[in-house]
Amino acid sequence: KRGFKTAFTFEAFINDAIGFLRNLPNEMLQVALDTEEYEVFTALISGVGADQQLDADTNPDGTTVVANAPLSREALIAAKAQVAARTINGRPIQVTGGWKLVVPVGRKTYADFILNMSLAQIQDGSLSFVATGYNPLSDITAIESEYVTGDAWYLVPVPGATRRPVLERLQLIGHEAPELRVQNLTGSYVGGGTVSPFEGDFDTDSAEFRIRLIGNGTLWTPDAVVWSDGSGT
Repeated sequence: KRGFKTAFTFEAFINDAIGFLRNLPNEMLQVALDTEEYEVFTALISGVGADQQLDADTNPDGTTVVANAPLSREALIAAKAQVAARTINGRPIQVTGGWKLVVPVGRKTYADFILNMSLAQIQDGSLSFVATGYNPLSDITAIESEYVTGDAWYLVPVPGATRRPVLERLQLIGHEAPELRVQNLTGSYVGGGTVSPFEGDFDTDSAEFRIRLIGNGTLWTPDAVVWSDGSGT
């Protein structure tokens, strides 16, 4: 369970010329969404270890990949093959619905560049890329995360791509959405009518807001993930 609360006086609301305080409930909801992202990526980063790191490998075309290789097409091809070679209770891990490539902020453009190359061919002794050729990485989509730093990258199956769940955010039944509350002690207008919480409560002329979020990220199946710190060692 996570959350926080804050209070402001009626005078602060009146003097809020730019409307920041009146937008406070929406800003608190944005904090909740950021928290959900933090929970999921923290579960991913803290849930993998040396057993899930990219190993040195040789691809079928003879290209070599060093352990903890920087992001490249060759490294991603090797990563997919290494997941396919792993087993859980004697059964191979099968990924049939695509992958997410998680990279640091600012690296998505480069990731998209290498993901969208197609296989090369030799024509008249020169090397060229075939726009309509087969792309073994076409099932990978790159996303950025501020929680991934340096040269690190993570290759994660998308939800539903494996028989076993991999990375999810757990939620408490009946409390799936962020819960935003305001202290309802505003009193009533003489003659009836609802008093806005921004008018302040009855005793102190202040309004107090609270948000609560119940859930956490979990990495169910670390062996379905391949990651690299990008150091090449």
